[in-house]
Amino acid sequence: MADELSLSLNFSLDRWSGQVVLQPSLADLSITMTGNVVSEGVQQIGTSKENLDILSDHSTLGWFLILNLDDTNYVGYGEDADNPFGEAKAGEWGAMRISRSVSNVSVKAVGDACWVYFVVLED
Repeated sequence: MADELSLSLNFSLDRWSGQVVLQPSLADLSITMTGNVVSEGVQQIGTSKENLDILSDHSTLGWFLILNLDDTNYVGYGEDADNPFGEAKAGEWGAMRISRSVSNVSVKAVGDACWVYFVVLED
């Protein structure tokens, strides 16, 4: 089977007087997953780094989505949350393909503990 995952991106920028144009071919992706394992859940994240509760059945991690459910604090994420490559501020989300060399997603709340919703798809 092909093209099991469809992603669309739409954004507007009101603060800048220029024009941002995202070509439709770049805004819509159809991605083929070779695996069928999905890890999904809501997890409380503390102020010390920890790993998301990803199922051990994933042979290779693929796409990743995180949504910060907190209304005040932010969450850092990456291979090592003490040196995060991404952040989700209060109410924000992030999505990306995880590098094939990464086997866990490390997270850490900044300020106070946060609840996050996450999805990790097998590649």
